[in-house]
Amino acid sequence: MENFNVFDQEEFIQQTVENKRLKKDLIQTIFIQNGCLIISQNEQEIKLKQHDVFFPEPNKLYRIISKSSDLELLSLVLTKKILDTSIIDLSGYEYNHFFGANRVNNYHFNKVEFSALIELLLQLKLRLQEKSNKFVRYIQYNLFYAIVYTTFSELSKQETIVVRKGTRKDEIVKQFLVDLNSYYRENRDAKFYADKLNITVRYLTECCKSITGRTTKELISSVIIRQSKILLSETTKTVSEISNELNFSDQYSFGNFFKKQLKISPTQFRKSLK
Repeated sequence: MENFNVFDQEEFIQQTVENKRLKKDLIQTIFIQNGCLIISQNEQEIKLKQHDVFFPEPNKLYRIISKSSDLELLSLVLTKKILDTSIIDLSGYEYNHFFGANRVNNYHFNKVEFSALIELLLQLKLRLQEKSNKFVRYIQYNLFYAIVYTTFSELSKQETIVVRKGTRKDEIVKQFLVDLNSYYRENRDAKFYADKLNITVRYLTECCKSITGRTTKELISSVIIRQSKILLSETTKTVSEISNELNFSDQYSFGNFFKKQLKISPTQFRKSLK
């Protein structure tokens, strides 16, 4: 799997072996179309029914306890890396905190929204089987974006992007990401953000790693890369103008930073979109 994939119930069950541990760099979402599925998450029993959407927590042990004979489900699996290789705008607090360790996992969607998601998932599954070319990739990624944003649109209606119980680390990471989205153009130094929070850089990184799975430096870079890709894909500004807007010393330092993160230059990235 390169960045994301869609599995049906048979594929999902084949992969969910006894005491399987979901890799920490993977994010999975399970959509229950019909029937009932009971799974164990670190020995905690979870019952999923029709129109439920479940987000397994990375690095926890899973096993299937039972399933109904009429079970139908789809599972969307993606790598966290996709946040840095696409223009999806979910690398702020809502995304990182929602997929952190203290979130609620299980939600019930209304029939209309759920049916729309299933239709998009089935289309994506079909498109992923096609021979890849530039146009097919565009279709795949746009379907993926539609699924993610449709899911988060429904979650926001339910006011579910809230953790069960906030901790000191939760609050630190939340404020750091708020500050980061405000000051990333002016300051990319971790110490700047740690000083604003009256903590050490080491502790800030510890908090970020614990809650989001990323270091402070990785989060800062991801926000800059996200904005860079938006400017490159949605504006006609030159690379030099974009580097100035993002407060790089010159377009060469911007180009080096961009290539280090994505393995291609800003110009190559822009050309790949055509």
